[in-house]
Amino acid sequence: MELSPILLCLLAAAPVLLLIILLVGCKWSVGRAAVVSVTVDAVIALSAFGAHPLQILVSAAKGAWSSLSIILIICPAILMYNIVREAGAFRVIRAGIQQATPNKLLQILIIGYAFAAFLQGITGFGVPVAICAPLLIEIGVSPLWALAIAPLGEAWGNTFGTLSAAWDALAAQAGLTEAMPLYWQSALWTAALLFAMNLVSGLLVCWFYGRGAALRRGLPAVLVLSLVQGGGELLMSQVNTTLCCFIPCCLALVVSLLLGRLPLYNTPWELENSRAMEPSHGTLLSEQAPQGMGILHAFSPYLVMTAFSLVCLLIPSVKRALAGVSVSLHIPAVVSGGTAITEEVSGFSPLSLTNAGVFLFLAAGFGFFYFRRRGWLTAGSGQQILRDSLKKAWPSSVSVMVFLVLANIMSGTGQTTALAGGFSAVFGSYYAALAALVGMLGSFITGSNMSSNILFGSFQMTTAEMVGLQQAPILAAQTVGGSAGSLISPSKIILGATTAGKPELVGAIIKKLLPVALIFSLTAGAVALLSQMMLG
Repeated sequence: MELSPILLCLLAAAPVLLLIILLVGCKWSVGRAAVVSVTVDAVIALSAFGAHPLQILVSAAKGAWSSLSIILIICPAILMYNIVREAGAFRVIRAGIQQATPNKLLQILIIGYAFAAFLQGITGFGVPVAICAPLLIEIGVSPLWALAIAPLGEAWGNTFGTLSAAWDALAAQAGLTEAMPLYWQSALWTAALLFAMNLVSGLLVCWFYGRGAALRRGLPAVLVLSLVQGGGELLMSQVNTTLCCFIPCCLALVVSLLLGRLPLYNTPWELENSRAMEPSHGTLLSEQAPQGMGILHAFSPYLVMTAFSLVCLLIPSVKRALAGVSVSLHIPAVVSGGTAITEEVSGFSPLSLTNAGVFLFLAAGFGFFYFRRRGWLTAGSGQQILRDSLKKAWPSSVSVMVFLVLANIMSGTGQTTALAGGFSAVFGSYYAALAALVGMLGSFITGSNMSSNILFGSFQMTTAEMVGLQQAPILAAQTVGGSAGSLISPSKIILGATTAGKPELVGAIIKKLLPVALIFSLTAGAVALLSQMMLG
């Protein structure tokens, strides 16, 4: 019996809805919920979409292989964070920020806006909130507001941060490569929307601290920092997407420290009645900075990372040479009963030395040996750092792999097409207004903009094609919505609240940031819809 398009759409949506229920309603772990959803999806593919078991296996193999390029970024990113933390470099960074300016608002902007974005550019995966929230508490910000400010500083950089891991996932799921004009058009739309999100986020940090008075005082700093961060990312998005967040955020961090020398910010200033401030005594105040470590020492792994990236990705001859050293997946054609089940696939999703994980690993290695030689890492600390890194990277890596398996099975067995067909039939061209909300939902339930792009990137692309929408604004809305959703991602907020010693504040923080996430997503959707009217 042939099923109706609407019923097929509902069946295709079932694994995603189940994933939401298990994560949000049943409070399952991401990995466990994803495995169950993949199993249910395979059953639906076999029973309702007529998929062959070998077809499902091939799709799963593609998903598992594709995940390696992302896992190779996750593991060394977490490794470098643990090396820098264990060496005590973050205590030096905190002290340097406090010495840069006596202006309390600028201190908050440096930590919660500039430094959080810098960390997002290189690490991500909740690390900026986990580091910056406790630092904000140390300078007197109340735990609730510290945990609301830190996500604002990193959320806008969620797409092109972590050396563009989320963007690469979106491009892969949408079938985009750097050789395609749509790739760069989508990057431009995305960076433009994120520029606006970056500016508003900086203004919100000021508003949280002291409303109108803080807005007036902080406006010059926010405008300058946003121009460097968001404006720089916009320009770099048409040159190199891997570095288009990291480099501007490096520059913005330097600029934020230089702002402390201006007359407006080089004298003490703070609001006595700020709702965001309260006396706080953190654990870091009693800890001494490592003897002899200066601010450049503390930042040395990141400086090396920058040098590696610039040389290897911006010099064409070097990039070509590194890209030439690669390994890819080859899948022969699968035939069953004389019928071709899948076509032969050669050179699928190549892994080369231009993968951002290579540069992260080299920088992490440098940081370890440099800090160890200077005596800032103790003997035997390497094993503990490695154990901690693997322990933290394992859940994220497994989740990414299972999500990609799910997305590839849905795509390879026709479920994504059926899902997009149902949405296009119901909403038509007005679907553009919902595209960002889909991305926000994906980021909320999975805890990652990258995972959201994996789950819904192909769906967004297919829906746009069916309805006849301009694809670049739709893809931009997807990942900008995912960035907004990271503001209220329970896993990230739990991580930050735990490091800040306030796990009971998770619900209150989500409640406070939910309106902000919705505004960002609805605005991105409105821009996407307006663009269809103007371009269509």
